[in-house]
Amino acid sequence: MKVFLDTNVIMDVLLEGRPMHEASDIIMRLRISDGIKLYTSSLSIADAAYLTRKSYTLSEWKNIARGMLDRLKVLALSDFDIYLACKSDCPDFEAAMQISIAQTECDIIVTNNVGHFEPYTCLPVMTPAGFLARLSDESI
Repeated sequence: MKVFLDTNVIMDVLLEGRPMHEASDIIMRLRISDGIKLYTSSLSIADAAYLTRKSYTLSEWKNIARGMLDRLKVLALSDFDIYLACKSDCPDFEAAMQISIAQTECDIIVTNNVGHFEPYTCLPVMTPAGFLARLSDESI
């Protein structure tokens, strides 16, 4: 299963006080041996670096980014993704770009903002907790 992690899931992993920190952290630790391949976008990495600039030094962030590269495949934002976002009915432009990126390779989107994604993609969209519950149900 190819799982796209939205920016807010990456933020959950990076900042312990966020409500979905635990669930997102568990997801980030899943391995290919669990049948899961994790993806995010270059946009998410850039946004997370910007949003956490007061929580981490540049050196710390570079170490974090290197660690993420061991766990995630980072999909590039292309001009075509921006074009598709411009054509989308999604009222959240950043979400529209993420949808376009995710649909190129992934089977599911994991986000805290299901409402920003679900009506605008054919992919299943789940919260981190919902995704873990699905995994738990499938392993029974």
